[in-house]
Amino acid sequence: PPLIPDPYRTPLYPLFLALILFLGGGDKTTVILQILISVATAGLGYKITYLLTKKEMPSFVTAAILAVDIPSIVYANLMMTETLFVFLLALSVFLFLKQLKERQDVRFLIAASIALGFAALCRPVALFLPLIFIVILMVHFRNQFMKALRQSGIVSGICFIILSTWYIRNYLVFGHFFFT
Repeated sequence: PPLIPDPYRTPLYPLFLALILFLGGGDKTTVILQILISVATAGLGYKITYLLTKKEMPSFVTAAILAVDIPSIVYANLMMTETLFVFLLALSVFLFLKQLKERQDVRFLIAASIALGFAALCRPVALFLPLIFIVILMVHFRNQFMKALRQSGIVSGICFIILSTWYIRNYLVFGHFFFT
């Protein structure tokens, strides 16, 4: 039956759909938004590749491949988590790399951690990705241990706060802490 809480579905994509419905949209609006999100993901692919290579051609090729990727096109036209998840994942990677390249302040790291936390709320496969960010930070700042520790704490703390909302919800609804 509808409207019975279940522990299997993470909240972000249903909230995304609910927001669209609340704003008066429907299936077509959802598909259009997902297509726009998919286009934005191709743009992020360009930006990530450019950050890594500083070359236009490989960046353009990356964006083109992402734009014509058949599974991405199919998923953008279905009501499934993949399009939103891949966008959030690409956004977190882009912001994380920007932080590593610029090193000015932690605003990109904070934004990357927020996007990564939301990616995990979209698809649980992202639950352990903050550990990858932490390992990269430890290696990247291996000669600056305190900086690596502080930035790792930012990633851990933000992801913990975002994910704890779902753990707490599951505890309140089902009587024990678990993600999904």
